[in-house]
Amino acid sequence: MLSKNKLTTTCMRKTDTVASYLVEITELIRDQIAAVRDTFEVVELVWISMNGFSPLCHNFVQVSYDQEKLLDFEQLWDVCICL
Repeated sequence: MLSKNKLTTTCMRKTDTVASYLVEITELIRDQIAAVRDTFEVVELVWISMNGFSPLCHNFVQVSYDQEKLLDFEQLWDVCICL
């Protein structure tokens, strides 16, 4: 079983794209977190996802953190898929 701890340590690999990484996060949550009945706030999920982005995405992550309102996960998905 997967815990929040495992999810927070999930990071992009060199072979991942942002889209494949977000798909992986989504699958981890759907398949594992739901099984142990653990829940996430949307903001927490966005933070966890962005913290796992590769260093190449550093500028995007920094700008996103500096915004007045943090993107929700659906907005993050839309922005990243359009990169």
